[in-house]
Amino acid sequence: MAESELFDVLIVSGGFSGLAAAVTLARQLHTAVVFDSGSYRNARSRHMHLMPAWDHQDPERFRASARADLESLIASSRVASPAVAQISYIYTDGDETLAAELKGALKDAERYRVDHRPISKLSPDATSEQLIKISFQDGSEDKGEAFLGHSPFTRVKGPFAEQLGLELTPMGDYVVSPPFNATSMEGVFAAGDCATMFKIATNAVASGSLAGAGVPSRLREEQMGMKQFFWVVELGSYFLLWSMAPDHARRITPSSVREFGPQPQTTQFLQARTMQPAW
Repeated sequence: MAESELFDVLIVSGGFSGLAAAVTLARQLHTAVVFDSGSYRNARSRHMHLMPAWDHQDPERFRASARADLESLIASSRVASPAVAQISYIYTDGDETLAAELKGALKDAERYRVDHRPISKLSPDATSEQLIKISFQDGSEDKGEAFLGHSPFTRVKGPFAEQLGLELTPMGDYVVSPPFNATSMEGVFAAGDCATMFKIATNAVASGSLAGAGVPSRLREEQMGMKQFFWVVELGSYFLLWSMAPDHARRITPSSVREFGPQPQTTQFLQARTMQPAW
């Protein structure tokens, strides 16, 4: 790496999160450099858990495999592009109102163009295997694009939303509350693609683990006949979040305790209020 070389992003982490960020940036054709100290939170552990296909395996093996995959990805054509388009087109597929709003919102009219023509089909371009042909319903000239991005409206599978009366987002996903992905109905949790606009495998794994942690908490509430609370304990510059009965909190000695619960049924935490511990 030359001293004068510039990167889009500097990543100060060679652990799981840093490597995941690097892969995500590479797939978006951004350049990044990863600074890895070689010191990891789980460095002394020979086993990691809750990671499908890697459960109870050495985290160092996972990091080594992730680094190798990242290097291979960057070296391959999967993230390489000979040229980046100087003009990007936004197709609204017949929605003239949206096209007008976008034209008014876009600051760089030379860099971004809006096309409201209804699209009839997408097909391989006969002139180049690198292009996708866009055909329009009005019979106007086809267009070839090297890259297309699309964010369609989605609908969750199954009849559960209607049967249980679960709240949905404008994009058709379940509305869930942090940290354990509780839905708008007590005792019902959602995880994965049905509960987020970020429909990627790593997010599905993380949300599944969080929901898997939240369900036992709800079961304990029923078994013990008590409502648990979510707490944030401030210890210097660190914060801990956990669920326990209020009277058990007296066994700890933090500088302050803040109550967030019971678990909110909205996507935002309830405003915290400072509690005076009784110890």
